[in-house]
Amino acid sequence: MARQEHPCADGLTPECFEAYPEWAKQAFALKLMNVLIPANISRRLPKGLFPVVIGPGVILPPGYIPPPGTVIPPDYVFPPDWSPGDPLPPSFGPGLPPGVTTPPGGAIPPLYVGIGEPGPVHPPSPLVPAEPITITITSSTNDGYVIREISPFDWDDLRNNPSGTGVNTVRATSTAIAGGYNGGSYNDLVRSFYYFDLSGIPISGKIVSAVLNIAGNADDDGKLCVMEGTQNDILGITDYQAFSGNYFAAIDWVAGLRSPFPQNEFNFNAEGLLYVQSKFGSTAKLCVREFDHDYNNNPIALDEDCESGGCYANIATAIDRPKLTVTYLA
Repeated sequence: MARQEHPCADGLTPECFEAYPEWAKQAFALKLMNVLIPANISRRLPKGLFPVVIGPGVILPPGYIPPPGTVIPPDYVFPPDWSPGDPLPPSFGPGLPPGVTTPPGGAIPPLYVGIGEPGPVHPPSPLVPAEPITITITSSTNDGYVIREISPFDWDDLRNNPSGTGVNTVRATSTAIAGGYNGGSYNDLVRSFYYFDLSGIPISGKIVSAVLNIAGNADDDGKLCVMEGTQNDILGITDYQAFSGNYFAAIDWVAGLRSPFPQNEFNFNAEGLLYVQSKFGSTAKLCVREFDHDYNNNPIALDEDCESGGCYANIATAIDRPKLTVTYLA
């Protein structure tokens, strides 16, 4: 009968893996590590990374302790005259897979990298700046004005009373969205309030700019400013003092007599931007007031009219509705 050759006699062949899968995988991993890691580096690695891989059926000679990294094939029989300390037999351990060789001294680093030198430098990929997103929101039809009318003229009462005497949220336009009049026997002061739904902007967004546009209608007798509004969701006469902080922008008013009405553009300052960003994901409320008298607390002179007109969200022409345009980075 012909002598049957051991399945691992020719190294880590498919037959060897099939017959001794666990040993073959361990032997292959150890041999591969020896190929990939240069000898000058592998000598410095912990010995635990180079286990002894002993195949099934192997009987070690008495007193022999294999050094780390030793690979002994399955069923290997040591020569009778071999003793610990002798050189290992030439056939010791299976070879590498076909086509894989180990250079003298271990693996050779790439030619463009010297031993002990860093690898090639890869410059970081250029960062592509995020594109800003711009969204324009029309004011809610809950917008409108709160007015206080008194007689005789009393500037402190007219400006600082906690309540108005009237409210309107159904008007499309008004000849006085902000400002006042001192007529002696009849006196009034008006403030307007707007609502902008920012729920479509993620709260993680970073604001770049915010611009409020209100179309001017009929009168343009004053300078107006915009600031944070604190009004209720349904505007009422108790919202006469529903504003807070400093103004976000102040502009000279312009108005026209027919649609499309001139646009008055409030470009928000840093305080205004912080407020709008704080309302990302919810509702921004804004208040528009007359600037020179109401905001700055300068009494209106007798027979002086500083009222300015504009449009609200109920106007039929979409171009004339109040809008807040927000640009942000996602």
